[in-house]
Amino acid sequence: MYAGDANFDGNINSEDLNFYETDSKNGASGYRITDFNIDGYVSAFDFNLLAPNKRNLITTKIPNLVASK
Repeated sequence: MYAGDANFDGNINSEDLNFYETDSKNGASGYRITDFNIDGYVSAFDFNLLAPNKRNLITTKIPNLVASK
């Protein structure tokens, strides 16, 4: 399982980064889709999980939940 697919579309890309940046700037905490390390906070630690997967254009093996709606 790869960290970083915040919008569950099967791709880790700029859209996921935008979700992360919004939550990070707002100081979001608790269960958030952008809390990739599941520590309760959206922080630089989560970015460190997202960034390499985005850079490598990782696709996830989860079903495309966005397309199925």
